[in-house]
Amino acid sequence: MANISDISEVLLAASLPIDPDSMEGAAKLVVSYYENAPEDIRIPIGEISDRFNEMWRFWLENPTKPSKELKDVVRAAVSVDHEMKELANNYFKLEEKLEEKQFMARSHAIALIGCAPLIRTLVVEQHLGLDRIRAILNVPAATFDAISAVISSIGINPPFSSERIAAIHDADVMDVAALFGDTEPEDAGDTFRGLLGSFSRSDALADDVIELGLIPFEPYQFMLYFELLTLEMVDRFPGKAIYECAPRSGNVKALWNSMYHPTQENPYLNNAKSVYALDEAWAETKLSRQTGNGSIMLADAFGILAELPYTTRRRVAHVIRCYLILIADSRQTKTPLKPIDGDSIKTFIGFVSAANSLTRGVLDQRLVDFLTRCIHPEEDWFARGLGSSVNETNASGRKYGDVEYLQLSNRSHIEAYEAHGGGLRDEYIQAHINSLHETVLYHKHEAELRNEPYEMTVSVTYVAHDISRLVDFRNGYTEEIEGVPFEFRFLTYFDLLDAAGGIDAVAEDLPSFDELIHQRISRLPDSYTLKRRYQEITGLGFAG
Repeated sequence: MANISDISEVLLAASLPIDPDSMEGAAKLVVSYYENAPEDIRIPIGEISDRFNEMWRFWLENPTKPSKELKDVVRAAVSVDHEMKELANNYFKLEEKLEEKQFMARSHAIALIGCAPLIRTLVVEQHLGLDRIRAILNVPAATFDAISAVISSIGINPPFSSERIAAIHDADVMDVAALFGDTEPEDAGDTFRGLLGSFSRSDALADDVIELGLIPFEPYQFMLYFELLTLEMVDRFPGKAIYECAPRSGNVKALWNSMYHPTQENPYLNNAKSVYALDEAWAETKLSRQTGNGSIMLADAFGILAELPYTTRRRVAHVIRCYLILIADSRQTKTPLKPIDGDSIKTFIGFVSAANSLTRGVLDQRLVDFLTRCIHPEEDWFARGLGSSVNETNASGRKYGDVEYLQLSNRSHIEAYEAHGGGLRDEYIQAHINSLHETVLYHKHEAELRNEPYEMTVSVTYVAHDISRLVDFRNGYTEEIEGVPFEFRFLTYFDLLDAAGGIDAVAEDLPSFDELIHQRISRLPDSYTLKRRYQEITGLGFAG
């Protein structure tokens, strides 16, 4: 055991890529190697540590190739970790590559290779980007390419692969409809803010992104999009160490072309050549009449994102990417659908009334818009919320439901409707009722500013495909909220259809259906899954 301990010490001193807990096992493999070596190499166990130290120091201090014996000993020791077998076989080839291709000193190359177990953990388990790995390792001259060479020699995939860019972008495109439904870009700001959620400086981040989208300089919008796309693969700080993710690769250029059909070259080449980070120092050099203060907002957005934990940063990045796609959709193909007719309306109503539309509630909410408009004609009722985004909170819209109607004859009664795809549960109802306090207080305050009393009664109707799971609210419910009486009702989509006069009656109102549903879907880009789903339900093809 004393000899094993001595061998472990020299292996440790050589900074070989061996976990300290495995060092004793590595020493035993070295002993086994010598026990089974040819006669001219075999030595007593007590001499192994000195022999290794002698060979290692000679190679370390002289510009010579390692001896076969040294290669075999290192291979035996490093292979104690089965996941390091590939590196064990190519240790000295990798070291030579780091010297010749990355211009690393031999001692620094050895130190970097010695970090291979840690690098593997940071890549495979933590998904860290190269710059963050480099900061943790703190090995002199360890460039991105040098760390990538070690990763490749271990036999694992690099943290970032440009081959995945197109697939991630396609997934983002599909998610736009899920997050923003059929909301027009110019009306999506409030929905975007709500989707971001609440965290430190969330409002400032929303302002930066929205204002950046208004500046007619697409490269900054694309640079924000691509930096955030990388977070789907690696935990990194977007806008920092920008060249670790190969922003000038062919796959990035293809994404740039597909999103903006530009006339200029790669935006990184033209706007951030030889730049380490898109930070405040960079931003101040890019102020111009054409770009305004877009660079400042871009750098500020990256600074805010860097303050967030990775899980939050990744979620927020996804929301921002979908918003950027939404405001860039004017460049996507939009083919109008064929005009709507009565039979298509009946098909749509029958299908969506029967079951969840599988559109994240978008088509379900649009059907509620249409049927409630039939129940409450505009000559008698003032509507608020028709066409609202599915992800817009009622509190942000100061509404009591997704859509609400104020009775014009007395202006003291509101009929509100809350659309829900699938089945209703008591917990959902209670959470919505709890949220109404803030809305009531807002309207009472506004009435006080006008020196008017807020004398209102409100009826809130929840519409869902299945209301059988309700227990506490099964038979309806009434409650006074902040002095305002509320009545809560629960209907299926077929119940609401009956209240609107039945399918034959509502199908005759082509203008309302065309305005509230058909045209909103028809104007969407052809790539949106929401548009394709609507076509599947109605059977309508493209016009002309």
